Amino acid sequence: MEAPKLAKAASGRRVRFTLRELILMTALLCTVVSHVRTSYELQGLRQEARRLRDELGYLTIEDDAKVHAIALTPEQSYTAKRWRWRLHLPSGQRFRVVYKFSELPVEGLPRDNDGFFDDLPSETTLSASAVREPTGAWRFVLHYDKPLSPYGQTRIQAIAPDDWLKEDVSLSWDLAGSETTESVERGEPMVLLRLRPSKNIVTPGGMPGLTIDTEPTDGLMLWIEEVE
Repeated sequence: MEAPKLAKAASGRRVRFTLRELILMTALLCTVVSHVRTSYELQGLRQEARRLRDELGYLTIEDDAKVHAIALTPEQSYTAKRWRWRLHLPSGQRFRVVYKFSELPVEGLPRDNDGFFDDLPSETTLSASAVREPTGAWRFVLHYDKPLSPYGQTRIQAIAPDDWLKEDVSLSWDLAGSETTESVERGEPMVLLRLRPSKNIVTPGGMPGLTIDTEPTDGLMLWIEEVE
């Protein structure tokens, strides 16, 4: 008969705290709230700082061991047929920038290339342009800034084939770093530009349309890779 009385007595007890315990609990709660608020504000400041850096075309480097790139004035690139990037390459390893005008896959890299620049500096600005001569021929101009040199390095090569540069050709393209700094792990290639003609189709309603051509096409691909 005693067990129910003990249970009833135990259930009727009230939890009491001393003044000191209440003060400690209140202080702890205030500390937690303050930490959460500060962390939230710092995160917002970091995001705003990165947004401003993106707008100004500055790299945000979070890991020196990775290849980083950000596109400069990407909104003008297609019209001007000129693409520019600010690059960071890990030190202690050789890199080269490679280009190709034909047999471009929709994903991955081509099996070979039409040319390259090697021994890129670890910090540089790279420019790639398609320039039309008065004769109508197209030239590819690749240039990168070289530290302690006002001239840098430039390579000029005929673009062949060049039908994809006609004004009536619709193109699909991917541009690395068009919105913010992009990076890849060391050892992985970074595709800076993949520019390919779209494929003409007829929609089920009988209207003409465009889609991505899944077969290799002409165009322009530009990428960075390590030199073994």
